[in-house]
Amino acid sequence: MVSSDEPFAAAVQVVAPREASLGAGLSAALGARGWWPVRREVVAGTSSASPVVLVPEDDAGRPLKDVGALASVPAVCIASADVLPGLLGYAERGAVVLHRDAPFALLVLLIEDALRGARAEGRAESLRARIDETRALRTLSPRETETLVDLMEGLTAADIAARTFRSLHTVRSHIKAVLTKLGVTSQTAATALAERCGVPRPLHRARAQFTNCGDVPPAARRRR
Repeated sequence: MVSSDEPFAAAVQVVAPREASLGAGLSAALGARGWWPVRREVVAGTSSASPVVLVPEDDAGRPLKDVGALASVPAVCIASADVLPGLLGYAERGAVVLHRDAPFALLVLLIEDALRGARAEGRAESLRARIDETRALRTLSPRETETLVDLMEGLTAADIAARTFRSLHTVRSHIKAVLTKLGVTSQTAATALAERCGVPRPLHRARAQFTNCGDVPPAARRRR
């Protein structure tokens, strides 16, 4: 509860599917920081009288229906790269679009900035670039995607060859294919592009654990 000597913060609608843990967490965090969150599980019924925080996917990545039918442009959308095309219209009209995999505390601060009217230039252009990069990532074959994830872990071509029992020539061919499909000229640029669009789930889970960030191969861990 907000004490009487604290400044009043306006009501805010948090629109998110029932199975979206992020929506529930953001509602709780905003409430604890003095906002008056109203949780809504469907787009229908949203009001233009208070700003909207839109979480268009549930924990399994299933999107809300009629995401584009809000009564007003949301102040901020928090989503994965999978649903960015459906949010482009909102970005063109001033909405902030944040990555759902960003640290939670940082998301809360950025959402508050957006609710208070913070503005940034080039939102739609940046979002179009992310959409194009995401589409390029989807052209990679499963083996090329695995190779890119290995590069994101900091492995060299020789490391990848040893870990996956492929020849060095084969690994280098896969790396070259990754660079070509992503339209970049270096492994650093390829990994930076992938980071911008969202860390692949296996690597994302590994990074959440200080005790295993993917730096020790499974076979080596078993020997210890």
